[in-house]
Amino acid sequence: MPLENFNSEAAELKKEISSEVVGKVQYHLDKLREIGMRCNDSLEDKVVEQFPVIREELRTFQTLCGKHATNLQQALAKKLPSIREGKEDESSLNQLFEDREKSPFSQEKLTKWLEHKEREINVIRSCVDTMEGIKIVPNQSALDRQVFARGVEDALCFVFTSVERGDTYLDVMAGYLDYPKLGSTNEDPWYYSNEVLNKMRKKAKAFQHFANAQKSNSRFCFLVAAIANKNYTGATIYHYEKGNLVSEDFSNLEVKSSSDTCDIL
Repeated sequence: MPLENFNSEAAELKKEISSEVVGKVQYHLDKLREIGMRCNDSLEDKVVEQFPVIREELRTFQTLCGKHATNLQQALAKKLPSIREGKEDESSLNQLFEDREKSPFSQEKLTKWLEHKEREINVIRSCVDTMEGIKIVPNQSALDRQVFARGVEDALCFVFTSVERGDTYLDVMAGYLDYPKLGSTNEDPWYYSNEVLNKMRKKAKAFQHFANAQKSNSRFCFLVAAIANKNYTGATIYHYEKGNLVSEDFSNLEVKSSSDTCDIL
């Protein structure tokens, strides 16, 4: 947002406030705008559209950043005329930005959150692309409808287990807006683990191979979903038999090469 928006006499204002402070104001506003644009780009991602949990987190992040931007703009709208009139010193603006950089809404922290979310999206995409053509269901209810469908004897679902509601840092951000204080979280994101990623991609490849071998077998149903399960990091495969969940870690995905068929034991 241009600095001119804060005062109709912006030209005069710029003459009386140092160019260093003017540049700092514009920098912070531009960076918030960039965060907003980047968040919009992620919301338009096909993977985000397919997984409501990720979409909801991005929208929450976007809303919180919007509220923070409004608060910052309102503070600037009060301080800039006061500085021009000599009621406040430029140091009050510096303090405003210093406080922001110590808060959950610092540029570094906002950028880090988005980078983590983009990484999570890309990891999920790498698996989803491997399982091209397999139906993605948005929630447990939709999964149940598929599992209980007439004629389905065995349903296998590739489950992203670590995509879950309750992002701790979003709670910190929301809390700060209500009661400004320092806040941080220390978590080791699963999507930065090469071991977890390699296992997920290997599992997705085997799942796709198994599904391709059963294309003509109507008793099988293959699905992809995001269901939180702390017993498994990254992903696992659920096996439903006649509507009942019989395994949360199905691994018998070998295909008999002689007839290109599979058996579930």
